[in-house]
Amino acid sequence: MLTLGELYGVATPGSARGRCVLCGRATEQGHALDDVFSEKFTQYAGLCAGDVVCEYCTTLAREPALRRSCWYMTRGAVTYVKRDELRSVLLSPPEPPFAIYATRGRRRQGWIALTHCVSYSQHTFYVGTDWTDSAVLVSLPELREYMQLAESLLEHKVARGALLGESPLHPAIVMRALREGWLDALQRAQELVGNPVWEIAVFVAQTESTSDVAEPS
Repeated sequence: MLTLGELYGVATPGSARGRCVLCGRATEQGHALDDVFSEKFTQYAGLCAGDVVCEYCTTLAREPALRRSCWYMTRGAVTYVKRDELRSVLLSPPEPPFAIYATRGRRRQGWIALTHCVSYSQHTFYVGTDWTDSAVLVSLPELREYMQLAESLLEHKVARGALLGESPLHPAIVMRALREGWLDALQRAQELVGNPVWEIAVFVAQTESTSDVAEPS
């Protein structure tokens, strides 16, 4: 099974021998940790036992755009995308093997969780995020269902924060849902709060009215 660094396949050779703290592979062309991670690095919980960073993982760790952008990766290539483009990628994944990453905060090195989660299926695949501690295993039919639900509620002017449980539902929204006949959909969304696949669906959901709806912080 490919690691994320091997999927990208671009090496930055060094001279340090040891075991990589990101992928766990033994290497003779690695780099010292201090040469790869800055003092601002906080994702130590995502590292494994080792003493160097291998030549393939070093290439990724030294690329700031990997934490600042949404992207998908195929063999030898990474493509940076906007949120609406990420929606299309998720609904029609690239040919395997591939990796997909979504970021909200653009600071945390959440892509590290994808190191051993390269996807080999377009039906069931991993999505890395910067708001979960591990890569999220996504079933495409489930994602489509959740995305349809999220987009229907966004059309009804329900804020993303409310769909994610980050802000309370305004009583007026509940009353309007009852009056207009979409209370069941609203209740279903509340049941999904905390579900990581639902969170991804809400993140990428797009409608003509989303510009008027509060974005997640």
